[in-house]
Amino acid sequence: MIRETDDDEAQAREFIKTGQIDQAIEIYQRVKPESARIFNTIGSLLGDKKGDYESAIVYYKKSLKIQEKVDHHRFFSSFLYLLFKRMAKM
Repeated sequence: MIRETDDDEAQAREFIKTGQIDQAIEIYQRVKPESARIFNTIGSLLGDKKGDYESAIVYYKKSLKIQEKVDHHRFFSSFLYLLFKRMAKM
C-alpha cells in the first residue's frame, strides 16, 4: 500500500509541475490512508493555485482535525491564518 501511495503522490507532483492542478487534486483525494499532510497539500493547491479559498478551508480543517489528535495543530493553524489573511486582501 505504501508503494502505491508513493507512486500516486509522484504522479500528482508531475501533474503540478505541468500545471494540471485538477488532475493532481484528484489523485491526492484518492490517496489512502488519509493524512494531515495530504489534506494540507490539497488545501494548498485549491487555495494557492486555483483561488478556491472556501474549498481550501475545508481541507485545512480536515488537516487540523487530524493534527489535533497528535497535538501538532499550532503548525497547521498558521496555514489557516495565511489563508484568511489572503482572503482579507481580496
